[in-house]
Amino acid sequence: VGIDRLISEEVFTAAYPLHESLELRQILHEYWSKWSCWRRYQPLYHIRAYFGEKIALYFAWIGNYIGRAVVLQQEGSGFDSREDAFIMCPLCDICSTWNYSSICITYKVPVSHFIPLFSA
Repeated sequence: VGIDRLISEEVFTAAYPLHESLELRQILHEYWSKWSCWRRYQPLYHIRAYFGEKIALYFAWIGNYIGRAVVLQQEGSGFDSREDAFIMCPLCDICSTWNYSSICITYKVPVSHFIPLFSA
């Protein structure tokens, strides 16, 4: 039924495919390295075959890290973020309590929630 049988029965002398299969580099370019593919699963087997074991392990780790950081960022953004929301314990016996916002500049900047996404 297949082309191999027809060649073995000498119905055809040779057969050539119409299109060659995609090379590993083309597969990675089409399905992984474009910005529009950021939500897709990483083809770690293909990355390993093309770049090697260490690079594939790096991309597996960074994908896991960013995925978890996004979840934590979403969970953390639900906290009360008023300036007087976090009262810190006194530093010594005679010191009074103090607001976290009075000492930490990153508390006042709303962009600080996105820092874990880019600090790998």
